[in-house]
Amino acid sequence: MPWNAYLGKWLMLYLDEERGAVVLWTAKSLTGSWSPAQIVARGTDYPGLYGTYLHPWSTGSDLYFTMSQWDPYNVFLMRTKLTR
Repeated sequence: MPWNAYLGKWLMLYLDEERGAVVLWTAKSLTGSWSPAQIVARGTDYPGLYGTYLHPWSTGSDLYFTMSQWDPYNVFLMRTKLTR
């Protein structure tokens, strides 16, 4: 879970299988409380999602992450913008 100076918060990104989406949580402290999940990639747009990893290139408002997908297997480098 990296610290993001732009938001002044910790970031956590993971695959929420119930939502079928990659989601982002933020918190001012590692011990919480964590924000509600924000969807950054939907399984309807990327069928077969199964994994994600926050990339160290993430700085400022740019959040880079890798996203894995089955059938055919592939790993994508994704970028989204963070908003305060």
